[in-house]
Amino acid sequence: MLCRSAIRFHSRVSHTSFTSNRIVPTATSAFRIAPLRCFSDQSTATSLSPSNPSFKVAIVGSGPSGFYTAKYLLKEVASTADNPLQCSIDILEKLPTPYGLVRSGVAPDHPDVKNVENEFAAILDSPLTSNDSSPNPPIQFYGNIKVGDPSTITLPELLELYDAVVLTYGCDSDRSLGIPGEELEGVHSAREFVSWYNGHPDYVHFTEVFGRYLKNATAKKQTRVVIVGQGNVALDCARILTKSVQDGKDSLFHTDITQHSLSVLGNNDDDDDDDNNTSGGGGVAVSIVGRRGHVQGSFTIKELRELTKMEKNHDCTFVVRDDELELGGSTPSSQVEVTDSRAKKRIDKLLRSVSTPTGAIDETESATKNSIHIRYLWNPISFNAPTDNNDNSQSQQSVKSVTFERTRLTGEPHAQTAVGTGEYTTLPADLVLKSIGYKGRPLPGLDELGVDSGDVSVFDERRGVIRNINGRVGVERLYVAGWIKRGPSGIIGTNITDARDTVASMLEDLPLLTSTNSNKLGRDGLLALLTERNVKVVDWNSWREINRVETDPGRRRSDSQPREKLVSVDDMLNILK
Repeated sequence: MLCRSAIRFHSRVSHTSFTSNRIVPTATSAFRIAPLRCFSDQSTATSLSPSNPSFKVAIVGSGPSGFYTAKYLLKEVASTADNPLQCSIDILEKLPTPYGLVRSGVAPDHPDVKNVENEFAAILDSPLTSNDSSPNPPIQFYGNIKVGDPSTITLPELLELYDAVVLTYGCDSDRSLGIPGEELEGVHSAREFVSWYNGHPDYVHFTEVFGRYLKNATAKKQTRVVIVGQGNVALDCARILTKSVQDGKDSLFHTDITQHSLSVLGNNDDDDDDDNNTSGGGGVAVSIVGRRGHVQGSFTIKELRELTKMEKNHDCTFVVRDDELELGGSTPSSQVEVTDSRAKKRIDKLLRSVSTPTGAIDETESATKNSIHIRYLWNPISFNAPTDNNDNSQSQQSVKSVTFERTRLTGEPHAQTAVGTGEYTTLPADLVLKSIGYKGRPLPGLDELGVDSGDVSVFDERRGVIRNINGRVGVERLYVAGWIKRGPSGIIGTNITDARDTVASMLEDLPLLTSTNSNKLGRDGLLALLTERNVKVVDWNSWREINRVETDPGRRRSDSQPREKLVSVDDMLNILK
């Protein structure tokens, strides 16, 4: 049976103190970690010995944080002096495919970012871990395992099987704006759009949804898309919406974007019946709108520069208004922020070099088929349906515009907030993508394990993360890493430091996690339970077969296309029969 938590949560928050690299309780801590206790009847840990040489760990989630945790845990345990311990790590993934957001979140036209998959594959393909003659390689991948689903395996069951469990399953929901009209058809999250065009099996059905707004464009009318938020994900969405899909230089045709997405996005490249029309379909006009200024935008210059260079190959104009740059960049605090950051200086210089006088911008006409407008200092206050009271059709429930209030910046450098000015504008919208941040959700059964009477929940609903200190959670033998630990921030490499932090906590706890009385079944127990429940397990060799099918030349549009992804779990499992 699981022991009571070694972590206690308290409602009053102040600080946590550290002594000798150990977290110690303080009277005003948000939560505290009591000294770890043995998971048996003994009151102290038993020293490691050859009679208990295995440290069995399950990692839930196979994205970057999961792979980095496995990599550094294996490395650090192996390097521990005078330690006969053998590490057995199982990476569990709900899909049959590994790599998390590297596969389903990174833009298809950024293959260099996806190269990290090779690093992760090497962890499992190395002689140390992939020796088929070894019944128990140190690290194994098991896909198609839905942790938290009683028909597969629950979190308490997983904790009974392993010495430690690390949750690295990331964030799979979205933050809400909380404004009128957010429930209208045509208002979606950028996460849904990204998952759709990257072929995540849970989002393939959005082909019909997005096709309703994008595929029905005519040669006489652009599709109007409003993206709320100004991070790299927002810029990715704008770029994918406006890039050419035809067989040409720098087009989506040669990427691993899925065919079902290409067919919808490609409508804007199709020729219509007019032989004199050389521009193709109606095109897309995208507005990327943020409530603060360009100095506070969270995108990077690489992604921004891509948008400024799309006219030649993609018939797409990039527009930024000089007056909005001045409004946001002229505050004393913004000037300090630019001075303090080389990256901000470069972004400020780039935007000013391509800006257009507002009076020269025609909102109703575009010299190119596609356009991308970045708008600053506008806060969304409502998504609007048609105002025609005589229209009782389905379109009456679909978004047609977004109303924004002009804002101004106030506050100290690096802490400016946007406040309303009472000036309003409305932008037409056939489709709205909210790009205001991913949000984590608790794994089913998590709170039942980690709540003591009167204490705060293990899961922080407001932030969408699991409360922790250096990766330790309020359940013995349970740890976290990645976005579900810190929130959706940083780049792929940020997960290295994050994973090492969690691994350091596990190493400190190692004597207790591997006491001779634990006798966990680990991998053997997991596979026996899944076999009993008729779960089709996709191991690393099975993933290799899926990978072989996806990269088969017969499936690919061109020699340059890396793969044509399988987008159905059933199809993936069927090829393994």
